Amino acid sequence: MQAILIVSSLVIATAAGAAEPVGTIEGVVTDGGKPVAGAVVVAVDPGAWKPTATTHSDAQGRFRFTSLAPAKYGVNATASGHTAAFDLGVAVTAGAVTRTEVKLGGDGITVSGSLVDDATGNPLTDATVVIGRISDVEGDLLAVDVKDGKFTVRLPHARFTLLANAPRHAQEALEIADASANVTLRLSGIAPAAVLDWIRARAVPLATVEAGHGFADLAPLAAAIGDARIVGLGEATHGTREFFQLKHRLLEWLVSERGFDVFGATG
Repeated sequence: MQAILIVSSLVIATAAGAAEPVGTIEGVVTDGGKPVAGAVVVAVDPGAWKPTATTHSDAQGRFRFTSLAPAKYGVNATASGHTAAFDLGVAVTAGAVTRTEVKLGGDGITVSGSLVDDATGNPLTDATVVIGRISDVEGDLLAVDVKDGKFTVRLPHARFTLLANAPRHAQEALEIADASANVTLRLSGIAPAAVLDWIRARAVPLATVEAGHGFADLAPLAAAIGDARIVGLGEATHGTREFFQLKHRLLEWLVSERGFDVFGATG
């Protein structure tokens, strides 16, 4: 009987996994009520710094995302000659189709850029660019088309963080103020294998960036801090959720395990 019960449980679990509930988003990109063809449209899971799905609108401005896990998504779009737009909080329900309209247009700032290899100066034709608005809202992430290592996008008035990626290159980040700009991002190639091996041998793997999960994985940091009375915590990009989560966890560890009792912050 025990063997039968175990086999039955496995069958049920497999069937449940195969029937994981998903939903669909269908929509249209417009500007002034007219459809916009060729817009880059993304569905963004709140809190993510990478689109969950990306597509382009068709000749009638239509787009479709399928197989999305139930959640609330940002559905955002950019298009040449149009100011980008966000459609936040688009709810996906299992087995259902959610319909929405992303309305481009309005005043904005124009950001143009070139993506080049730092060592050679050659354009990175296979690079990608995503742009996140610096705000307290989740899901406000955009993607743009990159052609021959160049891009141009018109953004609504706000501050943004631009993230450029290319195969076998380190990610490059740049903060964009609320003003038009023409920028060049120089992406460094991945370090030689010997350097990567050195880093891997000395890296401190973290179980999580979130506070409240114990301190066992942080123990190796004690040797790095030693008897220091002042510890500074920085960030590679301002506004990235995971950096703030990790700083919260490190503060928890410093107070609980290392006896720190004074906290200071700079604007």
